[in-house]
Amino acid sequence: MNQTTNQSAQFYTPPPLSWAAKHWLLFINFFFLLYFGLPILAPILRAYQYELLAYPIYKTYSYLCHQLPSHSYFIMGYQVAMCQRCLAIYISMFVGGLLFSFDLVRQNLRPLSFKWYLLCLVPMAVDGGMQLITELTVVIPILVFWVIGVILIGLFGFILTHYRHWNWQISVFLAAGPASLLFVQLMEGYESTWWRRSLTALIFAIGTIGITYPELEADFKRKPLE
Repeated sequence: MNQTTNQSAQFYTPPPLSWAAKHWLLFINFFFLLYFGLPILAPILRAYQYELLAYPIYKTYSYLCHQLPSHSYFIMGYQVAMCQRCLAIYISMFVGGLLFSFDLVRQNLRPLSFKWYLLCLVPMAVDGGMQLITELTVVIPILVFWVIGVILIGLFGFILTHYRHWNWQISVFLAAGPASLLFVQLMEGYESTWWRRSLTALIFAIGTIGITYPELEADFKRKPLE
């Protein structure tokens, strides 16, 4: 009898925490809405000369995003406080969260495996990586990137082969690096566009939702012992 009472006390969940666990998606959706909403609000505030409100937003997000003007949208003549790629990621996460709130999606979506998630990372890694390499090769020889790439591929290849986790998805993921370097070298550079940044961010967000949200839903549904 005492053992049963102790177990019940040990796994007792206060009502506020129980409510929060049940509505975990609401909190995540609100976070993403706020996270991408503030950078969009910043240029509007600046346009209406509310600089005291706009400046802290720009300053805060300068630590979270590069805020390059060439990679950003402008509203009312002022730059959004977040780059196009980041903005697309968080808007996609928010919209994906709204879709996940429907029972039809929530009850039928199965967790995405890690090997398929790697493929969702490839487009954004290739697009952003080629852009970054193009900018860095102005001061760093491309041979340096080849050496680093070969070392990393060899290291990951050895580890994955040793633990027998190799599959074709990982092969594609690892091959993306050398393919990107070769493309940049042959084409003498690469310049991303707003739609490439947005599309690759969307694919990344879909994969992230697919690998995390079903698992979170399953975890929060588990009930404590009574």
